[in-house]
Amino acid sequence: MFLGPDDIQLGHGEPLKDTARVLGRYVDGVMARLFDHADVEVLAEYADCPVINGLTDEAHPCQTLADLLTIRETVGEDAAVAWVGDGNNVGQSFVVGAAMAGVDVEVATPAGYGMDPDVFERAAEFGADVAPTTDPATAIEGADVVYTDVWISMGQEDERDEKLAAFDGFQVNADLLADTGCTRRTRCWSNCSAGSETKTAVGWAPIATERSVAARSRTPETRHGRSPGERDERRTHDHDERGGNQRPGDSLEVVR
Repeated sequence: MFLGPDDIQLGHGEPLKDTARVLGRYVDGVMARLFDHADVEVLAEYADCPVINGLTDEAHPCQTLADLLTIRETVGEDAAVAWVGDGNNVGQSFVVGAAMAGVDVEVATPAGYGMDPDVFERAAEFGADVAPTTDPATAIEGADVVYTDVWISMGQEDERDEKLAAFDGFQVNADLLADTGCTRRTRCWSNCSAGSETKTAVGWAPIATERSVAARSRTPETRHGRSPGERDERRTHDHDERGGNQRPGDSLEVVR
C-alpha cells in the first residue's frame, strides 16, 4: 500500500508519533521516504513494526545497499571507490555503508558542498579513514569505481547557476580520468542521466537502484506487478529519472 503526500499528511492534525502508533497496529512494515530525517527516527521509535528509511535529506541507505551489491558483483570485495560531486544524502549513506562493508572510499566535493562531519566520524567507527578533498583528480587516482550523483535535485532549481559554477571541474569525463591511474577497467557509475555530472564518452553506466536489485528475482511479466500505464503514473511518486535522491514529497510504503 502506497501513501503519498496527497494521502497522508504526516505531522499535520496529529502528532507524528500517533501516526506511527496507528500504522504499527495495521501493517507489518513501513518504508518511509521523507524530507526530515528526524521524522523517520520518530516513526521508528513509536511504530510497533520495522521502519525502513527509503530516503531522507540526510541519508539514502537502501540505495547504498544496492550500490554495494553491484560493486561486489562487478568488481569484487576489495574495490576502491571514489565519490565525486555533491556531498548529498546518497553520498553520505554510501560513505558509511562502504565503511561497514570494508570498501575503501575517497571523497571529493566542491568547497561548501561537503558531507556532514559526523558522516566521517561514523565511518571511522567502522575502521575507515576517509579524508575528504576538494580535488577530484586526487580522489579518483587508482579507483576501481568512480561514483557521482545529480548535482541539482528537485527543489534546487533556483540554485542551478550557482551550483554549476561551484562544480566546475567535477564532471566525470575523459579529461578528469586522464593521468590519474584509472584504467580501462575503471567503472564510472552515475545515479543520474548523462549531463552536467557525466559525459557518455567515458562509458559510464547507471548504478543499480534498490528497485533493479529486487527485480532480478522476478520475470519480466511480474517484475513490476503493474501495467505499463500504472507504472508511468506511479513513477511520479518514485525515483525521478535523473537521480535517486529526488522526490515530490513525503510518502510511505507499508507492508501488510
